[in-house]
Amino acid sequence: MKERTTLQKSLKPHWVWAIALGSSIGWGAFVQPTNWMSTAGPLGAILGFAIGGLLMMLIAISYGFLIRNFPVSGGEFAYAFISLGKTHAFISGWFLTLGYIV
Repeated sequence: MKERTTLQKSLKPHWVWAIALGSSIGWGAFVQPTNWMSTAGPLGAILGFAIGGLLMMLIAISYGFLIRNFPVSGGEFAYAFISLGKTHAFISGWFLTLGYIV
């Protein structure tokens, strides 16, 4: 079995921040408001953005802990494999694939 080498950092911190912010703004600003504003109005959409932002912060903190403790490539699949085993990682990988396709 080949010994695993350490990962090399290739993204600068401000690049990662820009990607995360762009993804959040892209999804939240262009896809969701038309659905929310038609039924909830502007104030409801603002409240939805605030709640969604808080949930995203919780997810980001969780990813931060996982990345610090398990510095491997593979994202959610790798974390499911490390913590829960092959079966859960397989299911997680397929749900991620289907989620991104949808």
